[in-house]
Amino acid sequence: MNGHKSRCEHSSKILAERADTRDRIKSASAEKMKTKSLEKYVQNYDIGDTVMVPIPKVDRGPSDPPNLIGVILDRKNDVYQVGCKAGVLKGYYGPETLIRAKTSLLSIDAVDRSTVLSLRQSVNRCTGGQGYSKCNCKASRRQCGTRKCSCFANNVLCNSRCHGSLTCENK
Repeated sequence: MNGHKSRCEHSSKILAERADTRDRIKSASAEKMKTKSLEKYVQNYDIGDTVMVPIPKVDRGPSDPPNLIGVILDRKNDVYQVGCKAGVLKGYYGPETLIRAKTSLLSIDAVDRSTVLSLRQSVNRCTGGQGYSKCNCKASRRQCGTRKCSCFANNVLCNSRCHGSLTCENK
């Protein structure tokens, strides 16, 4: 009976050691993966560094650039506030979403800090933004010559998306 008790204790100790080893391996590999990921992909930026902010396709037109040039204005909790020529971008961006520019293309002084814009608004102001806007004017002789035309009202020329090859006063 005494030998049976020691075998039970011994096997329970073995099971406990196995469970403890399994937990240690999981935590060690997770920490190792996290550290390698941070070293490889996440960059630290300083205030004043020039970066490029990728613009999603829904926020830019076909002729707009894929990236917006910006400069780091502020850093809080490893996220960055970015500014461009048109103003300060709303929200903060994680370092994995930004691309470091190889040369200094924009300075902090060139940023209009009084204006806070969304990414779409800043692309619109920097490039003209005709890519995703169009008017819905009906075909007529004096088409697009009044403030009822959204293109005319925004001081933008009508394009082929507005009403195809039909002529208008605002082309």
